[in-house]
Order: sequence, then structure tokens, then C-alpha cells
Amino acid sequence: MQKEELLKLMYKYGFHSLNKEPFLYDGEQGVGVAVTFKNPFYGMLSRIYIPKNNEEAEEFLAKYCWYKKNGQNYNIQIELNDYEIKDPEITFTQSGKKLSSKEMHDFEKYSFKESSPKKKNYIQKLKRSALILLQVIAQKIDIQNKTYQNLVNLTNQYEEKLYELNKKKQEYEKKDLKLKQTEKLSDEITDYQGQIQEMEQNVRQINSEEELKDYIESLIAFLKELETSDSLIQNKYELIRKPIEIESLEEQIKEVEQLKRKKGMFGKKENLDEILEKIKQQSTLKEIVTFATYRENELKRIEEKYALIPDMDIRTIGDFFAEFDNLNIQEPLLEEDPENPSYELTMKKLELSFTNYSKEEQKILILYHSLLKDIYDLILKGNPNNAIKEFIELIKNPNNILIKIKFFKNIDISSVERCRQSIIKELSNLQKIQAEKLLADINVFFKNGRDLDETLMIKSSNKRTLAPSSITTNNELIYIAKLKKDTQVYFVPTEITYDIEQEDTLILKQNQPLILIDLQKNKINDEKSDILKVVQYEEILQSERNYKYVTTLKIKKIEQYKKITIESR
Repeated sequence: MQKEELLKLMYKYGFHSLNKEPFLYDGEQGVGVAVTFKNPFYGMLSRIYIPKNNEEAEEFLAKYCWYKKNGQNYNIQIELNDYEIKDPEITFTQSGKKLSSKEMHDFEKYSFKESSPKKKNYIQKLKRSALILLQVIAQKIDIQNKTYQNLVNLTNQYEEKLYELNKKKQEYEKKDLKLKQTEKLSDEITDYQGQIQEMEQNVRQINSEEELKDYIESLIAFLKELETSDSLIQNKYELIRKPIEIESLEEQIKEVEQLKRKKGMFGKKENLDEILEKIKQQSTLKEIVTFATYRENELKRIEEKYALIPDMDIRTIGDFFAEFDNLNIQEPLLEEDPENPSYELTMKKLELSFTNYSKEEQKILILYHSLLKDIYDLILKGNPNNAIKEFIELIKNPNNILIKIKFFKNIDISSVERCRQSIIKELSNLQKIQAEKLLADINVFFKNGRDLDETLMIKSSNKRTLAPSSITTNNELIYIAKLKKDTQVYFVPTEITYDIEQEDTLILKQNQPLILIDLQKNKINDEKSDILKVVQYEEILQSERNYKYVTTLKIKKIEQYKKITIESR
């Protein structure tokens, strides 16, 4: 194909090959399309599709366009026949079934719709997204109200200082003018909590997919209107200006006081207006951009945020808004189907399980989420001495005294042998702690050698990018482990790790979730699945006047994966 022809087809489907994928590809493989998509197990993958003719190109672009808009709603995945090469065969699937263009575009007419439990789960996720959006709206209104109240306080301060300055000017110039103090503005705001609660009740009562989608769209529109409000932008701008204006008035008041003292001593009267004008000119106020420029920049930033929405999964739009503005959002509580508990409820119950343990039990679990677990693994392998010596020196460091008292007080560091014995004794206490049974299947990730011993205690994460690594092997695989319902696990939210700035200092790091899997309580079902090598590529871009194109895919990372299933014994 000629790249001009392919560009025309890409434009037809809304792909402009400019600032986001898909991009035109023009390289050693030929002319094609470079796409980047998220795989639930392997992360973000970039690949090339090389069509033989216009018909193939149009079919692929039509599929990819539909996938971008609807894929998440119908649990559609992109699968590759080869995860190593740059230009594999790309297929669109649902539950392993390959979909044609017609099946994708006429999806409602075919029998590939999600089953009833999945449909209920989908509805729940839509409700969750809507409820998070309502929290975002509530916090945005709260922020706007505080902005208004702060501005009212500053405006009142400004008026007071202005009155004080005019009064002192009048005294200096001995003019008998009637000064009238401005009435203070009220910072009273409207209570919105009742409306938000009513909206929450409405969301919980909706069970139609279309109604929930419409409701979410209306909430997004309302949120955008809220953020782009001229009055809010004006208030934010004035909140920047007012402290500087007040500071300038205070400087002017001081100057008038000094002039009054000088006049009293020498009887000379200065040109007050000129002196005060100089003070105004020295203010940093002139460095602040105009309101028109500030407003333009604010609207541009907001528009860029909302431009990302069309490509997003509607089930996670609430999370996007919360994360974008770094808002502290509480996980919404939803009614659950007891027969088919959701992933969210499963994880919520698992996270809460940690708080139900005693302080001593929590300490033992946290020790597993630390360097002590790595030493314990080396002890089991029979070669721990160097690691134990390093640990003893670390604990002797005065910077680590508080961590030692709180977590390592039962570890004897008087000798290598006593330290070894006390580590074994301390960590063996885990066997006495009751594990939590999972309400539903979940996937976790961890790195380890190719052989999994039944005596192992596996450190895993439900996030691929945080897959814990064992120090016992150099030949690591990333395991994708499906933990079946009723698998017995421990959840540990806190990690003892090294301080980034001081390597010899230990700190307690929050929000580092770990899922411990005891293979003495659970069993691995050997599915004899092959080891899969996955290459992550980085796109190398060139720019033309009206578009960008990918010249090649450069290897960024190569990882090996193996899928296993773990269930309770």
C-alpha cells in the first residue's frame, strides 16, 4: 500500500497519526499501522499491522476503531499469534472466540454477549464509576466553596487595608474627607450534601445499562461545566492576586507612617501620590499574567483532560477523574450478589482481613513483607550467612532503632547462628495465623524460578508491575497465577524497606499491598502450559508536516510468563 492511501483511510476512522496512537508505520516491514494496546497480563504492547491491500487495511481499521470505543464494554481482548515479533497476526476475541468485523459491528445480534453474572458485574462497575464521580463532584464543590470563602476573607482584608491606607493618607494631607468603610462580604455557602445524597440514591436504584451510561455522561458534562465555570476561574485568579495586593497596601501604609514621622521632624511635605505609585510599581503584581491568559490556560488544561474521555472504559472513568486531580476517594459500598461476589468485594474483604489480626500477627505478616523473608528463603536453601551478617549490621545502625524495637525485637543479633535460629522461629509463627479464604477467583503475579516447591511461601501482587521477585534464583519467570475461590491467602498492606535517600536506613512503607500464598495450605494445578516470551517494544517516531509516523519498533524489555492455577488443598 501507499502511505498516502493508508493515511486517508486512517483519517476516515478518526485516526490522525499525530499525538496518540494508532500511528502510520513506514519502515522495513513496509507500510502499515502501529498500534499500542493494554493486555491484562502483559501490560502495554506496541505492534505493527501490515495490510496487503486497501480492503485489508479498511477491515483492520474498522475493527480497531470499534475496539477502541466498545472493547472494554464487551470484554473484548486483542490476542497475538506470536508475542515476540513486531508484526504478528492480530485478532479480536471474546472469551477466546475470534470475532469478525460483522460480528463486532452487529454485536447485539450475536450470542457473544456477557453471561448474566458478568452482566450484573458490569452493571455494578457502572454504578461504582457513577458513585465515584459523585464523590469527585462533591469534593470539587467543596474545593470551590473553600476557594470562595478564602477569597471573601482576603477581599475583606484588602478592603480593611485600603480603608486604613486612605485614613492615613487623609491624616498626612490633613484633608477632611468622609471615608466610608466597606461592608464585609459574607462567606456563607449553599449546602449541597442533600442533593449529592439524593443523586447517590438514584444511582443505586438504576439497574439499566443504558440509563447508567447516560447518567455517567450527564455527570461528566456537569463536572466539566463545574470546572470551566467563569466564576470559579475568576475566583482562582483573584486568589493569586489578592495576597500580593494586600502586601502592596501594607507597604504603602508603612511608607505613609514613615513620611508622617519625617514631616513631624522637618515639616517637609512629600508628594504622597508619586511615592505610593512607586511602591505599586515595585509590586510583583505586574509579573502575574492577565486574567484572559490565565483563563485561556486553565480552559486548555481542562479541555486536554476531557479529550481523553472518549477512549476510556466507562467503568473506570470515575477512577480517572479521582487520580487525575489526586483526590482522596472512598471505595463505594455496593450491594453484592452473594452467589457471584465481584472482584472489588473480594479484594475489599481481603484488605479488611489484615485489620482483624492481632498486633503480633500483623507484625509477623509485615516481617514477611520485608528483607527478613528473603533471608528466610536463603536459610531454606542452606546459604544464608552473608545475608545474615549484612542484616545484623543493618539492624545495629542507630537510624533503625525504632524499626528494631517495633518489628525485630525477637531477632537475636548477637551472632550469625542465633540470628538464623531466631528468624526461623519468628517466621514459623505464620503457620499459627488463620489465612483468609477468597470469595471469588483473582489473578496475581510473582517472579520465581521454574520449579515451585510445595514448602514455599509465595509473595505475590494483584498488579503485574509490582510482581515480587525472589532472591533465590537468577532465572526468573513472571507467573500469572489464578487463585481459585476459597484459596487461603494473607493480605499485607505495609512493607519494611530501604529509604531511597539513605540505603542503610529502614522505613515502614504504606500502600505496598502483598498477597502471601502458603503452598502448604494450597496446591498448584500443573497445567503444563508453555513458557511464553513477551517482547515489549518502544515506538520510534518521525514527524512530517501534517502527521507523525513510526519508523521502527525498538526492543524495550523481554519478559517470560507462565500461567498456573492455585487452589485450596
